[in-house]
Amino acid sequence: MLRRLMTQFRGIHRVERPRRPSKVPDPVIHSHPPFGPCLEPPLSEPPSLPERRHDGRKLEGKSGAWQRWDCVAPAAYPRSFEESVGGYSREHGPFPPGPANETKEERVQRCARDFRELLRKRYEGKTGGEKGLYMAVEGWRRPDPGGGAVLVCTHANGMNKESWFPVIKRLVDAPIDEVWLLDDTRHGASVDLNAGRLGILHNWEDGGRDVVNFVAHVLPSEWGMGEVLPWHKEQKRRVIGVGHSFGANALVQAAHARPDLFEALFLVEPMCVPSNVQHMEPLLPDFSLGMNAMKRRTQWGSLAEAQTAFAKSPVLGRWHPEINEVWARHGFVKTDNGVTLATPAWAEAAVFAEPFARGVGWDKLGQLRVPVGSVIGKDSQALGTLGEASELVLRPPGSVAEVVDGAGHLLVQEDPVAVAECLRRFLSHRARL
Repeated sequence: MLRRLMTQFRGIHRVERPRRPSKVPDPVIHSHPPFGPCLEPPLSEPPSLPERRHDGRKLEGKSGAWQRWDCVAPAAYPRSFEESVGGYSREHGPFPPGPANETKEERVQRCARDFRELLRKRYEGKTGGEKGLYMAVEGWRRPDPGGGAVLVCTHANGMNKESWFPVIKRLVDAPIDEVWLLDDTRHGASVDLNAGRLGILHNWEDGGRDVVNFVAHVLPSEWGMGEVLPWHKEQKRRVIGVGHSFGANALVQAAHARPDLFEALFLVEPMCVPSNVQHMEPLLPDFSLGMNAMKRRTQWGSLAEAQTAFAKSPVLGRWHPEINEVWARHGFVKTDNGVTLATPAWAEAAVFAEPFARGVGWDKLGQLRVPVGSVIGKDSQALGTLGEASELVLRPPGSVAEVVDGAGHLLVQEDPVAVAECLRRFLSHRARL
């Protein structure tokens, strides 16, 4: 039945299990540190959510209009590293800007030095970040909830929670009661909430702990209680985790640590490749994404200028029109001189400056005890070759996976229609298990 359903949609194919044994050593990471606890955070009153959340988006299904709830959630406490928290913000990051007369070559060299500093701090990071952080959260609830799934969605590095909206709007009549979209602590609207609190380091495990903390201690049982969600003692709710890339890795780590909180996972291009970068300098090419993030342009004279620049990008120019609309509203922030990225380039680079988390994700992916569905892009190279990506997404016992023709790693941005169809089928498949 599942195979027949999959063939109804052109350009989407089932991923077949590799016939040859894996060549990847097991485990990739020989020593996994224990998954940190989620303690009650010592937080004061958070800032208000940014005004750009008032964007007029609506969800309308056969049963009527869905309710929307924009709120602030405490993130997992404590953070893994002392320098995971600090005094940085979108406007004032850890690295000073270059001089006005800086040449292209000088800029490349400066950005490389800055990224090496990120890596050095990550390799030498001390445990124990004592400040609490916040997450911006967007909740949606159907008008007649009852017996449907609760989805918790996490985004790719450099993206934001609103990236999931074009997918979710195509699932309003699926058996879903609630959807919760989370901004990582150093992305999107969470950067506004954590202004003056951000540190230079980011451990991917903290992303998994943020999900566990949200589901176990924050996810509200009643709707619309105010903008700030309180932290409370352990609760018994189960969700379906829906994640993309870096966000999918967070879900894998969360479900591995707390399978009791998850009914299933749906992973898009999960960044769980078998990588183990033990030494910094000889393997700097492994961190090319971080180097590129550091070099990324972050300032434009106007939103129109920024959109034109993005449209010319060979990668970003492939985005779906609905994603471009959402990105125009939530991917940029107004400044005195025009617009800048909502997620600062240094914060995106700090996420990429992580040597072990991808390998940890690979190891934990094969040990999951919840149903897992995945979807990958046929043109993506982020997970290796198509054969290597297929092996990756089929590591969880009993997992199912699909591949979308003509799509790359940013599958959620390029083809939300295909992702929605894959997620719909996975929900149907899970219901029959």
